[in-house]
Amino acid sequence: MKVLFMTRRLPGISTEQIVALRLEEAAAVWKLVASGSIREIYYSPERPAVIGILECGNLDQAREIMANLPMPTAKLIDFDFFTLQPYDQFGLLFRAECQ
Repeated sequence: MKVLFMTRRLPGISTEQIVALRLEEAAAVWKLVASGSIREIYYSPERPAVIGILECGNLDQAREIMANLPMPTAKLIDFDFFTLQPYDQFGLLFRAECQ
């Protein structure tokens, strides 16, 4: 199952607190990438947020994987999760009334 995740800084957390754990967090995230748990990962400067795609068994497993990272363990960030399924609406284009 693919699960999209997006980070959320918790209220009252400073940039300095985040920066202090960046190296430790990056090392832990790299292990998830190397193991195949994180398939894609990006940074969005507009929010700012880290957004990625996990490959895991279910939503609970996704939450467990990400909860063990240094920043959520230190209660600096949390995540929003979205399960992803293949888009299945292209078949509508080939129905007789669409021709």
